[in-house]
Amino acid sequence: MPPTIEQQGDALYNIFLEARPAPNRIRDISYFGAKQGVGYYAVNDLAWQAAMQWAAQFSGPSYGALITFNGYYEISQPITLLGDNVLIGGAGLWTGDGGSGHPGISTLKLLDSTQIAFQLGTHTGINLNGFTLLGSNGTNLNHMGIQGGNGRNIKIKDVDVHSFGGPGIQSTGGINWDLQRVEIDGCLKGYLVGNGGGPLASYLGALDLTSTENFIENCNINGPVGFGVTGQFGSGFACALNQVGSQSSILRSTFAAAQTGIRYVGILNRLLMSRPEGNQGYGILLDGVQCSKNYIKACHFNANSQDSNGGYPAIKVNNASQNSIKGNWIGGVGVSNLCNYFVDDNTGVGDNDGAGNEYDDNIGTAYTITRYHFTNPNNTQKIVSPRPRWQALTDGATVTPDAQQGDNWQLIEGGSHTIAAPNNSFRGQRVLLAIKNNTAGAITTTFNAAYKLAGAWVDPGPGKCRCIEFSCYDGTNYIEVSRSAADITAF
Repeated sequence: MPPTIEQQGDALYNIFLEARPAPNRIRDISYFGAKQGVGYYAVNDLAWQAAMQWAAQFSGPSYGALITFNGYYEISQPITLLGDNVLIGGAGLWTGDGGSGHPGISTLKLLDSTQIAFQLGTHTGINLNGFTLLGSNGTNLNHMGIQGGNGRNIKIKDVDVHSFGGPGIQSTGGINWDLQRVEIDGCLKGYLVGNGGGPLASYLGALDLTSTENFIENCNINGPVGFGVTGQFGSGFACALNQVGSQSSILRSTFAAAQTGIRYVGILNRLLMSRPEGNQGYGILLDGVQCSKNYIKACHFNANSQDSNGGYPAIKVNNASQNSIKGNWIGGVGVSNLCNYFVDDNTGVGDNDGAGNEYDDNIGTAYTITRYHFTNPNNTQKIVSPRPRWQALTDGATVTPDAQQGDNWQLIEGGSHTIAAPNNSFRGQRVLLAIKNNTAGAITTTFNAAYKLAGAWVDPGPGKCRCIEFSCYDGTNYIEVSRSAADITAF
């Protein structure tokens, strides 16, 4: 049964308490002469123009007008909004293309590969709901699905946007874009060399938002590249989401098949329970000094760094500060030969918090794992190591641990050794070193000056082991926390 509608004054409310226009302000697009099927784009252009002119007379605080359409319609010109509070609603999402009509669904296809399907302008209170929007598979970056300017309260719900040369949805300003159950796929084709485009000179997103206070929930946003495909990286990246704005919230959404899953430039954004995955480069890029106080938690960063050149971290902090990136799952690289899980290349204030993330170790021996790397020793990153796995140290006259390969270091000594300062050390790490005397006599272990011991070290006896624990307090030096009081029989 359809939702119950009740009237209060001049407005209607459904069971979700969403305002709808009164019956005299609701028209189907066929009322204006539009025709379903292939080849009627000229008639439909005039029909949508007439519909927008009709709706504009109800612009203002009177809940506007509702335009409905059901079936497959072609257009060759943009649908330009002329007033506020316009609702455009379909009957469902696309399941195919063609001229025979598709009962129970709504599809709108723009044939001109240089145009924008919906131009919202600076209007407020626009609601697009329940249809599929198709482009013409062109490569012009100005060929977009939906574009709006400095308006506010834009709601896009249950809309699929496909096959545009530029962004599927773009805001160039404004406030409060609300996207729910939106899918963008096969857009931003203009960057692909094979399709006549080329590497981007600046960042651009399949979902490209310059507005603030956006809300994105249960959306699936895909860039233009296939899984594992080598891309053409320019000075800018093709992103699934390019968010240049602040105070936005993203919940339970996927950002994939792009050179960068998400690029943030702004403050106080929140990314929760989402999946930046399957991207050629970064999973997420926190970019620049204007990017701070963002909150990223309980997300799944999987199979990023897909480009064959490799070396792109799942999470990249680029001169950004005071960001909280905690409690995420990170791992599962694709074809790259270098897996930087978490890189903080900071030259600014720093103070990024990356504690409590879990890192996948099951990527094979062909990869060089760098879980986290920081170039600014002044940061108070508060980074903790992933899971407390054991790292078997290679026996030799000088033994050099790798701080990024695990927190527990195991050394089976066949003689006397020197423990060198670890590679890739980072501030806040706690490590446990277990030394076993694998000889029939005495051994002597010498520690590098980076290890600050509380007293002289006592080596274990033959066949026994002893443990010592350190904490790295400045990114270089490790201060002793505790040690074994006596020999232990183990491993």
